[in-house]
Amino acid sequence: MLLALAVVDLPFKAGQHEEKLDGLRYTLRAGSPLVMFHREIREAPKADEPAGVLVAQHFFRADDRYRHENNEQFDQYVTEEFLPRVVYGGWWF
Repeated sequence: MLLALAVVDLPFKAGQHEEKLDGLRYTLRAGSPLVMFHREIREAPKADEPAGVLVAQHFFRADDRYRHENNEQFDQYVTEEFLPRVVYGGWWF
């Protein structure tokens, strides 16, 4: 986390921010550089065309995709965490 803060040039300690709420209007006056995240849930209109449904997705290490047992080849999917600086591939249906 500390490395990520250094890369984006954010301070390790936030300044005093000023917040104001006026009905549905929200104002934030930043006391220091910051990253802001906003999430809003809205009703979506019904699609004219039906969309596809993701049934499954599988990821594998590009340098270690298969395992072999008794002269048979099997896909070797990632079941643990993804590691930094490792190339992964994937497929879904």
